[in-house]
Amino acid sequence: MLKNIWGENPQECYFRRKIHLDSRPQEAFARIFADTGYELYINGRFVAGVDEWCNTRDYAVKIFLYEGENVISIHGINHGGHRAMAFELVADGESVLVSDEEWRIAPKAKWGWILPDYDDSGWENAKVLDTSAAGGIQWETKPGTERERIFYPLDCSQFFTGAVPKGCDSPFYTAKNPKFTPDKNVVELLGREYADYANTPDLPEIVKYTDILENSAKLTADGILIEKTERRTGPSFIVDMGCEAMGFFRMKIESKDSVSFRLYYGETIDSTIFEVSRDIAVHSMMEEEFRIFGGTQEFESHMKVAFRYVKVEFFDCDSEVKASDFGVRSTLYPVAKRGWFSCCDERLNKLWKMSEQTMHLCMQEYYLDAPRRDRFLWTGDARLEGLFNYYLFADTALFEYSMECLESVQRRNGAVPSSYGEGCSTLWDYIAWYVIAYYDYYMYTGRLEFVMKHLKSLEAAADYLVSLTDETGLINVPKNPMGKLWMVELNEYVGYDPYLNGLYYNSLEVAKFFADLAGQRDKSAEYGALMDKIAPKIEEWDKDRTVEKIFNETHHIQLQYEIAERYAKAHDAENMMKRLNEQWTIMVDSHSDCVHECGYSGITVPKIDEREKDEYCSLSYCHGWAAAAVSLLPMGIAGISLIEPGFELIEIEPDTEQLESFRCAVPTPFGEMALKLEKGEFFYYLPEGVEAVLIWKGEEMLITGKGSVK
Repeated sequence: MLKNIWGENPQECYFRRKIHLDSRPQEAFARIFADTGYELYINGRFVAGVDEWCNTRDYAVKIFLYEGENVISIHGINHGGHRAMAFELVADGESVLVSDEEWRIAPKAKWGWILPDYDDSGWENAKVLDTSAAGGIQWETKPGTERERIFYPLDCSQFFTGAVPKGCDSPFYTAKNPKFTPDKNVVELLGREYADYANTPDLPEIVKYTDILENSAKLTADGILIEKTERRTGPSFIVDMGCEAMGFFRMKIESKDSVSFRLYYGETIDSTIFEVSRDIAVHSMMEEEFRIFGGTQEFESHMKVAFRYVKVEFFDCDSEVKASDFGVRSTLYPVAKRGWFSCCDERLNKLWKMSEQTMHLCMQEYYLDAPRRDRFLWTGDARLEGLFNYYLFADTALFEYSMECLESVQRRNGAVPSSYGEGCSTLWDYIAWYVIAYYDYYMYTGRLEFVMKHLKSLEAAADYLVSLTDETGLINVPKNPMGKLWMVELNEYVGYDPYLNGLYYNSLEVAKFFADLAGQRDKSAEYGALMDKIAPKIEEWDKDRTVEKIFNETHHIQLQYEIAERYAKAHDAENMMKRLNEQWTIMVDSHSDCVHECGYSGITVPKIDEREKDEYCSLSYCHGWAAAAVSLLPMGIAGISLIEPGFELIEIEPDTEQLESFRCAVPTPFGEMALKLEKGEFFYYLPEGVEAVLIWKGEEMLITGKGSVK
């Protein structure tokens, strides 16, 4: 029987209730009322928040529920007068949970209280309120029966909270930490350093702060004391987490009265100090504002975000406030850390680790371009992040989900938006990367079924690029009438862009490749004829290194990657390493532990922990598409290239000139392969199922298992 419940604290109450579902429902609706507001969470995911008198809502919540145990968590808010919370959950037409005295309650916030595995055994049972004089039962109809009143969740990332629910069916929410034990043969070849890396998480579950900076409050032995606040602004301080953290900011707040505070998130000290203008869209990504009731509160922010620094500013409180116990509850996609690279150059080792950590931080509900800004699934970024993932984690579920999301918004003419969302811009080079990403997936995983399932989408994207060509068979990039060509392609080239047309040619190759595998002779012949028409021009550009000449100084790191990868595939490790050091390794000097959105050709690298300029910097200091070292080093230094899908046959041509020694692990569908160069001798271990053509000092030999050559 539905009952109105609350606790002893008249201002707020925290509720939890577990429910077991035998299967995931086909439909599910939750109805909630709280006087005067609430925050609703299901299985640790924010559903909606409302703070107004008239707040009875029906929410479609199937996307938040799973087979087995589920946890409903609610923060009830009351600004005065009558108080009560009522809740009902209907699954497939049947009421399966209502608010009653079986719910567990707490008077104040406790860290982790929304999470499914939180231990609420110390909480009390809810108090049933007699509200008969105020109108009796809360409602008589079942949730979901009045369709025009249902709030359906937007199918998108839950990075940004709000009254309208946001959700997605990403494997991020269901994936479990994979059990991974490094192969003894790999550890024997690479050493304990690899095993220690593979068994150490990128971030602890709770990241503790390391320092307090720019403090205008009073620093005490056990925290920060805010003795006096103003009506709109007040004392502030910057918390340094000591590393790029990803998740939800936490702190303990003690105050007799209600208190307001703002959080400004930044990856540099400057970006926390100089607030983003409210007329810039990313403002809402960088700042949160809260007002909480008095007492001792274990506060956790609502918005998931990546940052190293957070500025905390208190205001509008009539009594002293004490803040302490700063930390971040980490959120990372669970993967096995299988790939690895280490060498005699410590700066390269640092860059590799920065790249690996960046890649992992960007694996959230989708492949994000950056977890602080923009928090989008960008089509071009996803292609490179998928590739980097194969060298690090060899996860397939998140890539498959990301590609399916992008396909779901593909337009009728075959164009794939530049990012996940209806109405997003179209970038022509991003469409080429969408096609190429399927080839990468097949070659590294050997899984053809997924590609064949999406072959129509792949071909439609390739055909859209064909529609952009003129009588020469090439794409002639027009001048952008809007004045900035970035909305056509990543660079600002006008005319027969050799870079874009090279990607177009690669897209035709991929489309023909899969058409052949699918037995589509007509489509294969069509793509082949288009390739033949432009092949001479593409070969001319490649021979003359036209792309490099035109875009040599570009700060677009994705274009820089294409140039560096061409060197790696041509076994020109010298030029690859030169570009890697000029554009990427220099990022080590920033004191950041992640790689940045843009290259630094000819630019002094800013230090994230030093004051640079009195303005806001929009650059992302943790950007997935820049994690190039994790693929370029195995490709260019270890000399790995795939011949047959799924690593069944590969080529290995290690470079012995650029580095005196290196150790490398690369995941394959058969297990990890390990390669090592030391004192002029090359060692290898290939798991059963992998064969390699080893090119050593100009001689070719077929190798399997483990061995070495001098």
